[in-house]
Amino acid sequence: MSESSKTSIENSTSDLSHQNHLPRPNNQQKDADNPPFSRLFLLVPRTMNESELNDVFKKFGVIEDVWLVRDRRNREGKGIAYIKYELASEAARAQEEMNGKIIGSHSRPLKVIISSSRREGSVRDPDEHEKMLRLFVLVPKNYSKEDLRKAFEKFGTINNVKVVTDKLTGENKGFGYITFTKASEAARALEQCDPAFKPKFAEPLTSKRHRDREEREEPNSPSSSLIFTTNPSSPSNSTSSRHTQHSSPPVVIAEQRDHRSNNLLQKQTFINESTS
Repeated sequence: MSESSKTSIENSTSDLSHQNHLPRPNNQQKDADNPPFSRLFLLVPRTMNESELNDVFKKFGVIEDVWLVRDRRNREGKGIAYIKYELASEAARAQEEMNGKIIGSHSRPLKVIISSSRREGSVRDPDEHEKMLRLFVLVPKNYSKEDLRKAFEKFGTINNVKVVTDKLTGENKGFGYITFTKASEAARALEQCDPAFKPKFAEPLTSKRHRDREEREEPNSPSSSLIFTTNPSSPSNSTSSRHTQHSSPPVVIAEQRDHRSNNLLQKQTFINESTS
């Protein structure tokens, strides 16, 4: 992205950034991983151990933690595990390749789900397979759909590109959305694209109400359609390291779904169904 384009983004959002205030993080937000979606929730055979999991999953990236949930009394595995990666793209690739696979002599296939914390994953999410496919980005006011596609097509196969425009004037509002075919591609784009785009994961586009809401929202408003954002690097530093996206705690903007109000009951139901 050119320097003039970066300046265009900064100018179009500077006033909004002072007017809007992000909500205070709740307990779920405080528990969110850094970076978002870098943790896997797994349903595994009860006889599997941490060493087996580490040996199989380490090929996908740098593992920061492997946690196998055990019974406090007899220390036997409960068939639930978590694996925390350094990058979201590593977790996404592991999920894509290992979900449904059988490890070693175990007869039961793995169930692998991407989660943002240890609290997530055990509750059914209808958007489970789509919540990492779509990115929200800021764009220069002179950007077209093709400009946005060209900027991100190197990261993977793109299903859809949208630059949000004013319904009356047709003027570019300064933000847009890119939908990839794979979560690993979207995560890689978020981690490696020009930081001037200030990318965030966005909720799947599931309803007309959701689409209309997105078109009404300004780019820096505390949008309920955005899932997670990290603190991006300075636009002048377009060459980022592996740690650029999680150098500081993420700001979480999570849409509250009705089914989460009964979180504990759904969690127990899901685990019972999956382990029976």
